[in-house]
Amino acid sequence: MIFTKINRNYWQSDIAIELTPEERYFHIYLFTNGNVNTLGCYHFSIKNMVRETGYNEETLEKMLLKMQYLGIIQVDRDTCEVLLLDWGEENWNRKTVTLRAIKSGIKELKSENLLNELTGLLVGLDIMTEEEILDSFHKRARREKEHGNSGEQTGTAGNSGDREGEREGEGEPKEKEKKENTFDREQAFDIFWQAYPKKKDKEAARRRWRSMKVTGEKFREIMAGLEREKRSEQWTANGGQFIPYPAKFLHNGSYLNAVESAPPSAVTARSGGRRQLAGEEQ
Repeated sequence: MIFTKINRNYWQSDIAIELTPEERYFHIYLFTNGNVNTLGCYHFSIKNMVRETGYNEETLEKMLLKMQYLGIIQVDRDTCEVLLLDWGEENWNRKTVTLRAIKSGIKELKSENLLNELTGLLVGLDIMTEEEILDSFHKRARREKEHGNSGEQTGTAGNSGDREGEREGEGEPKEKEKKENTFDREQAFDIFWQAYPKKKDKEAARRRWRSMKVTGEKFREIMAGLEREKRSEQWTANGGQFIPYPAKFLHNGSYLNAVESAPPSAVTARSGGRRQLAGEEQ
């Protein structure tokens, strides 16, 4: 039987305070479900999540976006893999059995984007060197290549070629369509609206959001810029008097501004002694 460590102070942690009760349940699910490995980076299925948590797909997609926005997880929708960003601090060490399990997880990893993030985490915690990580990752590629060559030598090259042709031909548009449909612009707007401190003229903001054709990359850019502005001197002055309406914020591209943070006392005063929760009214 395999166990996951959960810190006793979880319910008083900054992350738990930031989440709704439903999101806390989902957060715990992310690091206790049957797919979790020692690496803290694993394959996931929305259908399985629906069955195991009882949430519908729309709710799960919103919570996944929220977790990414808060920096709790990173997701690669092309490979259907999720990385728990704080996992290593509690679950990684240099014991032989742990290192063996981590390397095994890296060998199964498909996402190069998540590999880059993992490399920084593993090296930063002095668990593995970059060379060791890359060596483990490329072992899978070499194994798959050798497996493919073996198929050709045993006379299965024709079938393999047919399958390859299907992937390059018929399968390609489906993969392209899948990639284009993995980001839900409307759900992303809901998260933006919950996080925006001045909730005025929602429909105007929604129209502007749609006209911008926000992508996943643009969404992350907007949310990062919003967090900077929420701590700026202008937004914290006079109880937030000078915060623009969300539609104007989007229209003017204010999320691209380089701003100076307000003194900590000003931010604390406006957020009631802690960082303001997404969705709270002023």
